[in-house]
Amino acid sequence: KIIDPETGRSMAVRCVTVKLKTATRDGEREIVILTNLPKKDADAMKVAALYRKRWTVETMFQEMTENLTCEIKTLGYPRAAVFAFCLALMAWNGMSVIHAALRSVHGEETVEENLSSYYLKPGFAFGGSCLPKDVRALRYKAKTLDVDVPILNSILPSNEAHVRRGLDLIVARGKKRIGILGFSFKAGTDDLRESPIVELIETLIGKGFDLQVFDKNVNLAKLTGANRDYILNHIPHIANLMRDSMAQVLDHAEIIVIGNSGPEFVDVVKTLKPNQTVIDLVRITPTVDSGASYEGICW
Repeated sequence: KIIDPETGRSMAVRCVTVKLKTATRDGEREIVILTNLPKKDADAMKVAALYRKRWTVETMFQEMTENLTCEIKTLGYPRAAVFAFCLALMAWNGMSVIHAALRSVHGEETVEENLSSYYLKPGFAFGGSCLPKDVRALRYKAKTLDVDVPILNSILPSNEAHVRRGLDLIVARGKKRIGILGFSFKAGTDDLRESPIVELIETLIGKGFDLQVFDKNVNLAKLTGANRDYILNHIPHIANLMRDSMAQVLDHAEIIVIGNSGPEFVDVVKTLKPNQTVIDLVRITPTVDSGASYEGICW
């Protein structure tokens, strides 16, 4: 029996376990279905068959909710909320067409294993040593073949617009002491090449802001090879802004910018002083709503 925590009413349900021939991406080999359909009306096979028909629809809504933010709490006006949901639905439909095209070429198993729904999540600008270079290479190849690729041509300008938008959020606050938490192009790496946060830092320096930065994965004493050369030869001024602990940066900053999704930054919002503001570029705390002291971009 299942008891409704609000009403206290109980409901008798059946538990149907479906054993999968192939494990899911998360390694699960069983799906448990709860149903209140009487056994005389629907045996286990029929329940499983009915649920299979709903699987695609439920997966769609799960991805739209988790990755495309189809429900925004602050949109109290019904038409605005419906409009936001429709935009998420259109984005999901677009991605579905791309998935179908990839499956037709590479096969369903390859696409399901290698194309994560994580990349449906909207976010700040991308960087790193691969993706920007690959986009430029594809654009160049298209140009040599005299092929018009408007979507590819819009990617890097769009990326630059995201950086400008992040800069505008900081400048609009009218405060000078800035703390950057996480400035490698993604969490868990020391790679700073084409990091959009590094570009943001350099622009803020040029505008006269007082910066301190922290990233536990970027330690000048431990860096070797291309990453060390990149800091010393291309962005040596940033090395002078680096601090050994997050606490040092938090003590300094009036505006705290969260630049990547390092797990050590999750609780920053809970420790804010009255005069501090967080600008979260990665949505590090999805359960906290935006407000006067907490805002972000693309969420």
